[in-house]
Formats: sequence, C-alpha cells, structure tokens
Amino acid sequence: MNIALVGYLPVIIDRNSLRKLSFYLVRTLLRRGHSVDVIPAFDEEPRLPRSFVKVDERECSIVKSDRIPENAYDAILMLLSPHYLAPSSCASTIGDLLNKLVKSIRQRNPKAKLGLYGTFNSIKPSPPTSVNLSKYFDFLIFYNEYDAKSYEASCAEAGIPTLPHFVVTPGVDTKLYKPVPRENKTKDCNLVLSIVRNTLEKNPVAVLAAVSEAKRRGAKLRLLMLTNVCALFPYGVLDLSTASHSIGLADVEFVEEFIEEHRMPEVYVSADVFITLSSTEGVCMPMLEAQACGLPVIAHALPALKSVYGDSVMWVGSEGTLHLPLGPIPIPSVSEAARRLLEAASDEGLRKEFSAKGLANAKRYDWDEAVGPKLETALKSVAE
Repeated sequence: MNIALVGYLPVIIDRNSLRKLSFYLVRTLLRRGHSVDVIPAFDEEPRLPRSFVKVDERECSIVKSDRIPENAYDAILMLLSPHYLAPSSCASTIGDLLNKLVKSIRQRNPKAKLGLYGTFNSIKPSPPTSVNLSKYFDFLIFYNEYDAKSYEASCAEAGIPTLPHFVVTPGVDTKLYKPVPRENKTKDCNLVLSIVRNTLEKNPVAVLAAVSEAKRRGAKLRLLMLTNVCALFPYGVLDLSTASHSIGLADVEFVEEFIEEHRMPEVYVSADVFITLSSTEGVCMPMLEAQACGLPVIAHALPALKSVYGDSVMWVGSEGTLHLPLGPIPIPSVSEAARRLLEAASDEGLRKEFSAKGLANAKRYDWDEAVGPKLETALKSVAE
C-alpha cells in the first residue's frame, strides 16, 4: 500500500508523544513492505536521519503540504488529537491548518481514504466534536477501547452514524526496551522514575507530593523526574523546583534535556518503580516502556489507561475534579499514591508481581508482532 502520515516529522525521538508515534508508525509500516510518505503538519525542517527511516532499502519520503502528489496514496492517516475539532477548542490555529491540509489532500487524492489516528485522552468527546470528525474524515483509529466507546456514545447523542473505526493501541519496541538482570543487594533507598510533561493536567506536582508523603510515612525513596514543556501550548507550566522545595522534597532530580531513544532503556532499568499521575492520557507510552523494562508501574486509574493495562498496574484512585475547556478531568489521590509507593518500596514480592504482570502486558503491544498487523488490517479494510 501507498500510505501518507500527516503530523509531526520524526526528526528526533523526543518526549513529544506524537513525534515518537510518527517514527514508530513509519518504521513499522516500512518493515511490513509498504510505501510511506510523511507530510509535515507544522512545516518543520525536513531533516530525517536516514537510519531512522530506512528499512531494507525502503525509506520514508518527506512531502511538503503544498506539494502533495496527485492520486499517489491508498490511505492517508493524520496524527492528531480529535479534541482539536471541538468547537470550544482553544487550538483554533490547528483547526485552520487542518482545513487547509484536508482541502489540499482531497483535491490531489480524491480516491484516497483519509483517517485520523488519535485519542480523546480520557476526556469524553462532545457531540459537536463527533459531527466534525464525520465532516473531515472517512475513518478513525483510536488508541484504546474507551476512546471507541466514547465516540460511539457521542455519535448516538448527536444522532449521527459512526464512521468506520478501529482500535490500534500504540506499542513499544520490546527489542530495545527490555529488562536486565538486577543485582541482589540491599539498597539504601528505591529510585522512583516519572516521565511527565510539565503542564497542569499531567500533575507533576502530585507526583512530588506523593513521594514526599511516602517518605514522611517511612519509605526510603529518591525521585528522578524527566520533564519538558509542550512548545505548541506552554500554558499551565509549573516551577517544579520551587514546588519540590515548598513540599519539602529534597531527594529529587529534574532532567529537562533530550535523552536519545537508544539511551532511554538505561534510564528505566536504573529505577525500581515508575509512577505517573496524569489526568489526561490515551495510552501513556512511557508506562509501556517501563513495563517492558521490568518496572512495576503506579498510575492514575483513568478509564482509557485501564482498558490498555488491566490489572498489570498498581492503580491510584481519584479525589476530585478539575474543569478544563474540553471537559472535566479527575484529580488523582495523593494519599493513595503515597500508600502505593510505600507498599512498593517495602514489599519486594509486590514489586516482582507487578514486574511480571507488566512484562506480560508489554508483550501484547510489541510494534512489530502485535501493533503492525492490526494497523495493516485497518488500513487495508478502508482502502479496499
């Protein structure tokens, strides 16, 4: 098949989840013998390292949005959050960009099926959002079952039929991310790892507070937090150093600089437990990577995440609601997160139990063995 991906260029694999997703989608499709072009949605400089995009002499091409070839593709997949189509969305500039892109794509490739690959991030879509999805796209691919069911309910409320839609959960490279033997020796403290964007809805301060509370209750912990700021929407950015000082958490290290993908497994295997308390997630790729490296995972019990991870995670409940323009989101319980950290720090058997569960879950989402075939099936079914 001839496939085009519209979105971020995989110039580097950084902590931008859509950029990482773009890279792995390109590589997975190339490995399965398909032709892949990438159409940059944000006019980024086309500097793709050849080693990232070449597989057995097949390589990805970069096509500028104003030079899309005519009748070149069987399917075109846009990597985008469907919430950007919400009438109340603050991302009006992305909506304008989408209009221009879709118009250009439709004019030059009228027979190609245009789809969206994205997630609602555990925020239920409004009926007008689903109406707009039907306006722009021929098919949809969601990250998880919760997304699909939320979309179906939204369409029912709007009184419109659903588009053809599929569930293909983004995966993990289990050949890169894998456990390493650990030395059986007594440690002074356990290293807690968190990888989180520095925005209000991702709750980095809740992680700081949970670690501080667990330490107050007697857990011996250190925290390593890898964080960054979204360049497109740098709202709600928090001063994490000041926050940790105010909370009284001294044993914390913040890392903001880019760490190359091939070095990330070293970061994971250096830790003893992984934690995220985000209020908006569709799959949380760092959770899958942590599981593939053998780490027990503690996470906020969002319905979307539970549909992906099941009982392989030590879940943390909610204790309130934060109202955002797109809809209400749950606030994680810091007290319960602290209890989970205390349990993980003090119970080696519990850590081993969730390490084993996590490894089994990660294998279900290997890019080449599991995700690739599902993605290929979805694209072929709409292109026929």
